[in-house]
Amino acid sequence: MLRNKWEILRPGDIVDVIAPSSWCSKNEFRPGMEYLASLGLEMRTPKNIFRPDFIYANSIQDTIEHLRQAFYSPDSKAIWCARGGAGTFRFLSELKKWKVPRKTKMFIGLSDITTFHIFLNQHWNWPTLHGPMISMLGLKKAVAAERKDLERVIFGKIQTQVFSNLKPMNKYAQQGRILRGPVLGGNLCLFQNSMGTPWQPRGNGKILFFEDVDERGYEVERMLMHLENAGIFRGVKAVVLGEFIGGTEKSGKNLVYVALQRFADRMKFPVLKGVKSGHGPLVRTLPLNTPAQLETGKRGELIVHTGAK
Repeated sequence: MLRNKWEILRPGDIVDVIAPSSWCSKNEFRPGMEYLASLGLEMRTPKNIFRPDFIYANSIQDTIEHLRQAFYSPDSKAIWCARGGAGTFRFLSELKKWKVPRKTKMFIGLSDITTFHIFLNQHWNWPTLHGPMISMLGLKKAVAAERKDLERVIFGKIQTQVFSNLKPMNKYAQQGRILRGPVLGGNLCLFQNSMGTPWQPRGNGKILFFEDVDERGYEVERMLMHLENAGIFRGVKAVVLGEFIGGTEKSGKNLVYVALQRFADRMKFPVLKGVKSGHGPLVRTLPLNTPAQLETGKRGELIVHTGAK
């Protein structure tokens, strides 16, 4: 049973915007903000949210204050990440010192934000949403289906997200079974980078989810082998794969799914692909650390509770 739940959003609700990763231009940021404002949400942005520092959106000190305001402000109901890129690893030592906020807030982002998902899921036991960032929601970038999918989740029009027609990748996934456990994961590279740290993921009893962008086949295989050697798959219920975009070799071949298939063939638990979430043209919102059910077989299906009250 999910103890910590976030409140659904309604027009007029305050949403705190944070930028813990890379900076983005006004042309990337403004359209997404305008779209969310058109839904009736009051988007609250720190005045100095973007003061580029190295490749990041801001200095560590300024961003820590933005994070503190977002997580502890009593009047906001959600925290939305501006974009991914790089930089979230800078804040985990600080977050670990903080007390768990009394109020569980909706938290949305993906890519580099995977680091925050892992921390919030495991250390604060928050449910979070692996979903499109503000920079991805401009009207020219986001497709209508993506925005509708997102709106159904954040406004509480649905209690579960359903991902159908998942394809089995090994013999264990071909067997018709029902597996239950929370979904944990996100970007494969960020998930792998957390190994050996105080916030290393724990896979036991979980359904792990991975996606990535612009990683070549040998890099994907190396990351998965590292997770395997580190024992992260011990006790895992299953692995479901989202979209793996790019990574084409100079020869024109793409070996990413060759690497993923080699991984699936080695594993002694179900591995399925086809979750439409990640960096692809359609980014469906995937709840993390909530009750979930995976049905394996010829046409797999993942049903995930949204995490809303």
